[in-house]
Amino acid sequence: MQLIRHLKDEELTDLLLEADQCELQQTLAAVPHQLRLSTERPEWFWQKQQAVIRERVRAARRPAWRLLPACAGVLGMALLSTTLLHHGRPPAPPAPQAQTVSDQELMIAVEQAVQTDVPDALAPAALLADEISNSQSGSTSNRFPKENKHEN
Repeated sequence: MQLIRHLKDEELTDLLLEADQCELQQTLAAVPHQLRLSTERPEWFWQKQQAVIRERVRAARRPAWRLLPACAGVLGMALLSTTLLHHGRPPAPPAPQAQTVSDQELMIAVEQAVQTDVPDALAPAALLADEISNSQSGSTSNRFPKENKHEN
């Protein structure tokens, strides 16, 4: 202890590092021997290990027919659910068939569309505008009411 008290911090650090290094070298030198000892197992251990491996191989080779009941159940459920979903629905209506129009009828329809002043979508608005203009033309005096002049 007397020697350690007289050492400087740097010398003490070096001394501790050397001691740690020696201990580490001894530990690492013993590792190969310890590994050899740990692999030396009794015969019963290796027999047990071999039996476990063989059982795993047999389990992997089990026939696929054992899955057959599960697959059949899944297929049956899918079929049942499809049947129940489509049972309450009415059948889809047939697709509308194209109308056949002769060329003459088509030309007449085009001429009528060209002669109208208003597109078909605006026809109700045009009728309403005509009614308003007819009702206002009968009473032109109401059309432009006189303004009240207020003097201050």
